[in-house]
Amino acid sequence: IGFKVDSTKLGKVVPSRRTIARQEKNLMVDCLLHAVQEMTKDQIKYLFLIVDHGKRNGIEHFVKLVRWGGLDEKGNRVIKQLCLDMDMSGHTAKSAADAIKHSLKKLEKAGLNLDLVTVIPSGVTGDAGGGAAVQHIFPLLINCKVLGDAATIINCQMHGLNNCLSSALIAAFGDAGINHNNVEEIEGRRWA
Repeated sequence: IGFKVDSTKLGKVVPSRRTIARQEKNLMVDCLLHAVQEMTKDQIKYLFLIVDHGKRNGIEHFVKLVRWGGLDEKGNRVIKQLCLDMDMSGHTAKSAADAIKHSLKKLEKAGLNLDLVTVIPSGVTGDAGGGAAVQHIFPLLINCKVLGDAATIINCQMHGLNNCLSSALIAAFGDAGINHNNVEEIEGRRWA
């Protein structure tokens, strides 16, 4: 295309890992402060917690989301959400409960007083696999006062819905449709 790029020139314009990590931390703080401002403006009474622990490509992650009801800029009722954080936590229900409690404290540190605005984490959802399965961490979250006594547990429906469709597709086309004479593969070969 008419110009050469060497590693020295490239290194001068690409931010370092340290710079990228610092920018991601700053963005997370901005998102957290904005979410707490929204929660306060919405005068939330209930906070819903969604968690999922998994291991993809050898990397463990424990994702914690919070959702609440509020109003958008036009005054319409909407559901808002924030990804509190992702960490490795551990393989036990206790370590997962401790990680959730630690993550919720970030909301308090950002200025949301859970006592004054009558925020009661009202429920938790997650999948049913592993030590951090929702049925294992739920009682621990109530015992350590992360969830209120009236909290509910909801099993994750996404896995059930995905498996129904996945099983049907694998039966019809094979795993990812590879090496089967089906419409998708024939169309793919046509354009290859």
